[in-house]
Amino acid sequence: MPWQGTLFIFNRQTVMASGPRTAGVYALWRNDHWIYVGQSTNIFERLLEHLSAADGCIARELPTGFGFELIADERGRHAREGELIRELSPVCNHP
Repeated sequence: MPWQGTLFIFNRQTVMASGPRTAGVYALWRNDHWIYVGQSTNIFERLLEHLSAADGCIARELPTGFGFELIADERGRHAREGELIRELSPVCNHP
């Protein structure tokens, strides 16, 4: 199933205003380049961690957008994360 999340600008201000403090999957991108797909019990906190990271693949790729899909069930989150990684082939989810 294609990406279903709403699209937001990936910066601290937008994450503070729009990042959900609940569970789900999320994706980071720049233009049409998928950078990372992850899942968390608190998307808001995880996005702030990504913004604070000064090194690593995500920091090097400079994401400009993020989105999320709310999924409370842990099993459902892991399944959707795997599905999106296979479908989108984000550069930072691959060795």
